[in-house]
Amino acid sequence: MRPQIHIGFWFCLSFGLMAAEFAPDGHSINRYQPYPRVAMLSEGISWPKGQALPIFAAPAASLDAIEVQGLSRDEQITFSSLQGQVNRKIPRIYLLDARTDEGRDTWAETAVLKLPSQVLFSSENKYDLLSKYAGELEGVVIYDPSLSPHYRNLAGTVAGLRRALPVTAEVYERMQEQGIKLDVLIDLTQLKAASPVEVYEHLYEHYWQHCEKRLLVSARPSRRGDFHHTRDIAAACGAAVVWLDNRILELQKDLAGEFPGQTEFVRADHYFNLYNRAHGLPFNLVMSAKTKIRSGDALSHPARAGDGTPATLWTAAGMEARWLELDFGDTFEINRCVLRHAGDHGMDPRFNTRAFRVQVRADQEPWETILVVRGNTANVTDIELNPVHARLVRIKVDDAGADSMARIADVEVFGSKPVPEN
Repeated sequence: MRPQIHIGFWFCLSFGLMAAEFAPDGHSINRYQPYPRVAMLSEGISWPKGQALPIFAAPAASLDAIEVQGLSRDEQITFSSLQGQVNRKIPRIYLLDARTDEGRDTWAETAVLKLPSQVLFSSENKYDLLSKYAGELEGVVIYDPSLSPHYRNLAGTVAGLRRALPVTAEVYERMQEQGIKLDVLIDLTQLKAASPVEVYEHLYEHYWQHCEKRLLVSARPSRRGDFHHTRDIAAACGAAVVWLDNRILELQKDLAGEFPGQTEFVRADHYFNLYNRAHGLPFNLVMSAKTKIRSGDALSHPARAGDGTPATLWTAAGMEARWLELDFGDTFEINRCVLRHAGDHGMDPRFNTRAFRVQVRADQEPWETILVVRGNTANVTDIELNPVHARLVRIKVDDAGADSMARIADVEVFGSKPVPEN
């Protein structure tokens, strides 16, 4: 479930990486790094290298709040950008969503967050909120969604880079009526781009070089789309906002015409897998269509351990059933193994696999143990292996954790085709 507010990230879970024994390869170490501790900021954004998302400062003593249901679609575009621009210094604006499943005020009332008091603006005085913070803005970027709804994303991207607000002509007129005097920095209504591809080509050619590359916000700008959920983060960080996927028929036709018989739309992780495989680089063998997975209990859904996400979970009870076997359909040179345990699925780390063995086998050869892990407490085990040729990999759980129920959220095995010997 996607959170409906993005004032900042005030906490994150951090599980310390306890000492674990790895054998028989004595120099093997777990490459997984636990999340860094979060230092509370008084102002600005912290985004150190290796951290997935930025951390915002502590919220102000009082937050200015407004329900998005009191805003039109394009006002949501404007106010979410305002939220990001203002909150990048100190979080002071809070967009409320009264239609969330968990309830409008659930996040604010969660004890661990302890959000401060709120001053609630209504649809009648919403432009007073814009007026209050207009002095922190450099101007506006005007767009016309009737030319293409994707101009909402282009305007949001450009405004984030220029510390400005994306506005339609109608919103800008209302601002001026309320005495909000902001200069027009860029007028996108003069562009000739009409199709989604043309709009994003303009973004790429003129603004992509200035965008924050660690974050890319995907937001549908049309009916039943996203007009406020994540756009504040893009505005705060200077990230691009886009919406291009394989449902845009024009994009499919253009690529199919330029590369006949050579294009296929796939998931991003599948793309990198296909790229690495085509270029002779190690790739995740588990994601190959030829890979078969079985376990000691056929009813335990072993495929869940290889579906590419820790959101699902393979479980097995009983010593005889606590193993997974992966058949890649051919021999590969295997050099890395990643296991995501119960903690990465969201469970208590007490249920992480404490001890397990990784075994490999080529056709008609006996099983060979290449890795033994004992005393694990981490959510993820990521081990670089001495390269070994194998077609099958078996994971045997020796100590399943707190309740003896084996749990594996996901398995990744990396390898490449062996180089033929001369």
